[in-house]
Amino acid sequence: MVMGRNSGSTRAVDNRTPEQNELIESERRNRWLEMEVDVSEQAAPVFARKQA
Repeated sequence: MVMGRNSGSTRAVDNRTPEQNELIESERRNRWLEMEVDVSEQAAPVFARKQA
């Protein structure tokens, strides 16, 4: 694991490198997109029935 810089703050977000922040944001975005896919997959049969 890459260690963050030590700003003296007790808040983890203040001690992260830009690369760590980018990775965290990418993981957050990935989880969001996975959730959207799950919702779409669940909704597809409902919309298909309405159009049939």
